[in-house]
Amino acid sequence: MTTQHNKSVDAIRAMALQTGACKKINRIQDFPDLIKLMFTPQGIEFCQGHNFPAVEVFRENQSNLQGLEIYVDAGDITLKGKEYVCLVGDTKATIEASRPQFTHTIILMHGARAKINAKDYAVLNIVNISGEYSEECKINCVRL
Repeated sequence: MTTQHNKSVDAIRAMALQTGACKKINRIQDFPDLIKLMFTPQGIEFCQGHNFPAVEVFRENQSNLQGLEIYVDAGDITLKGKEYVCLVGDTKATIEASRPQFTHTIILMHGARAKINAKDYAVLNIVNISGEYSEECKINCVRL
């Protein structure tokens, strides 16, 4: 873990605390843990209530978010079978969700757009903080 990486996590933690996050955020030491927290019910509620983090924070930390299913200014992309996805900024995704092996949690922030195609009893949790989406359900699906 680099010093810059640590400073970025520390800065995000400090911003979250100033915005009203609970002290549990102090346990977070790296980006994977930070993203896991973001997808918890409490994390989703906090991000929704405060439109947190700002798009600039995502953009400044793009390299730290690679491989964590956070897509920042990614342009046109297609995603299939992802359990957790966060789309940010100039991202337009086509998302394929099928089968109920897990809940497909999709967070849209800062103008991101998604077309969601669900089928075969897929279970969706769509969190639209400040984006746009359309969905098509084929052969029974559930939206939480």
